[in-house]
Amino acid sequence: RSHELDESIVVDIQCKYGDHLYHKSDYDGAMAQYLSTIGKLEPSYVIRKFLHAQRIHNLTSYLQALHHRRLATGEHTTLLLNCFTRLRAVEELDEFIRW
Repeated sequence: RSHELDESIVVDIQCKYGDHLYHKSDYDGAMAQYLSTIGKLEPSYVIRKFLHAQRIHNLTSYLQALHHRRLATGEHTTLLLNCFTRLRAVEELDEFIRW
């Protein structure tokens, strides 16, 4: 017999586990959890965390995922372009522009 959890409960668990990993400075692990919440968790929650921590690589991954799922706003695009610039990620910027 299969038990299905309400999607909002699963998102809450993923978010809390991501917060736990974030506080342990496991930023990559936290980002993996937050990526699984895209479309269900307010993006600003994740963006604020990673902006505050100066974790530009992680933030860039999250913003790229928002774009790939077509959930990004104009502000997300501006922030992503700024991240590419700060990282001097010319190849990723070119790829994004062509996409």
